[in-house]
Amino acid sequence: MADYPSFSKAILRGWWKLLSSAILTTIGFYALVADKSKAWLITATLIVADLLFFWAAYEAWRDERNGRIEAESRIDTGRAHLALELSREEIHNWDVPRTQYFVLHASKFLREIRFDPIESRKGLKIWLDGVSSLAPAQRVPVGFRVGENGEYPGIVGHLVNFFEGGSSDIDQPPYSIKAHFLDGTIKRTEEYVIEGHPLPNGGVQVKIVPGGKGF
Repeated sequence: MADYPSFSKAILRGWWKLLSSAILTTIGFYALVADKSKAWLITATLIVADLLFFWAAYEAWRDERNGRIEAESRIDTGRAHLALELSREEIHNWDVPRTQYFVLHASKFLREIRFDPIESRKGLKIWLDGVSSLAPAQRVPVGFRVGENGEYPGIVGHLVNFFEGGSSDIDQPPYSIKAHFLDGTIKRTEEYVIEGHPLPNGGVQVKIVPGGKGF
């Protein structure tokens, strides 16, 4: 913890509050009514005291975590921005396997980033992988999956086929990509447009722009 003494004091305050509650009194009363031995009473009291300590530690951790999330959301009072970019402008079937074509970066610390699937005019679905957290200084590559429910790993040929590279010389319609994420505790959505232009050699030229701007 960044402030260990304060965290320890929070645990002790919570523990003392729990010890001062009616829990231990109830144990003593039960021992008296049930005619339990002094050894049983001491053992039961110590066990309950230990459990209460762990509960106090959990409550202190929970309060610290909630405070940190709230503080992070107040570092920048402006709206968070999540940028989705491409690592290259042209995509070809002969690209190196496992090339990461999508890259994320953000203006603030964001969590639980996920994307709605994108469906082509011929019914091919692409699912961008989610990201659990993203710091402002990070540039995180994002993979993708395909299939009706994203059940298959995505490869470069899927991206080329999505924009009909090699099978059409007509620009494809723009497709909307929606990203959902947590900015502190606030749920936000960012929208982008991805467009593809089939190339004569079978590849595609692709561009992503925010909020509805095209080529």
